[in-house]
Amino acid sequence: MKNLLILASLILIAGCNQSPAPKLAASEQPTEQKKTSTSAIPLQFNMVDANYARQKHWIILADTSFHCYSPNSVYEEGDYKNGLKEGIWFYYNPDHSIDCKIEYKDDKPVKTVTGQ
Repeated sequence: MKNLLILASLILIAGCNQSPAPKLAASEQPTEQKKTSTSAIPLQFNMVDANYARQKHWIILADTSFHCYSPNSVYEEGDYKNGLKEGIWFYYNPDHSIDCKIEYKDDKPVKTVTGQ
């Protein structure tokens, strides 16, 4: 019985030594939205893979540290591939108009598509 208690304690301690999953900011929490016939919003966005690398379409919302933006308004959106920005990313003004579009390849800006 004593050996069983020691074994159970070791298993419990070993399980507690695993590092927790990294926490995403509130504005980056994974969400899901249904696609309608008139909507261009992807069915799923803000997804991570098993290694917590960002994948597919992401929508980043402004939070309270963005002084000119209303809470939870869209700040930027675009696609990730293996945790790196890929393709055209949209950056928005506080009035929800597009500030600029930047094309990325492997997380590096390739060119500004539009902007000021």
